[in-house]
Amino acid sequence: MKILVFGSNGLVGSSIKNVFSKYYDKDLLFFSTRDDTNLFDFKETKKTIEEFRPDILINAAARVGGIFDNNTNRTSFFLDNMKININVLESCITNNKIKIINLGSSCIYPLNAKNPINENSIFPIWSMSKPITIVAMMILKEREMIDFKDNVSKYLPEFKNLK
Repeated sequence: MKILVFGSNGLVGSSIKNVFSKYYDKDLLFFSTRDDTNLFDFKETKKTIEEFRPDILINAAARVGGIFDNNTNRTSFFLDNMKININVLESCITNNKIKIINLGSSCIYPLNAKNPINENSIFPIWSMSKPITIVAMMILKEREMIDFKDNVSKYLPEFKNLK
């Protein structure tokens, strides 16, 4: 099983890289960064996917910024992240055997939160990627392709032994 991770230098992607590097053979992993693939370019994105030929593709790539930048440039962030996602997903159309985990990202730090927040903080999430993910999940649910009660390992058995 070969795993391709886009955005492997980011917050989430680097964590995936650290964990997967412990459990999987390095020859079966490709941790892509903006240095080797411009995800805004469809041809580059498709080339990376076709050359590595992953069984699983994890897209942790996104344009991200701080609170002020995200708040003042919402449309720009949204469009850039949509371009990345469209290029990745469209590049996989010819190979429908690739299992895709699309994490989608944006600044979610609420303006009125106490500073700093921690893992136990409760706050409203206004991330732009969440509604897109929810719509995609609802479509899959409607087509009876997923069940919200299932563990992710049902759909990605390779994740069964991760702790």
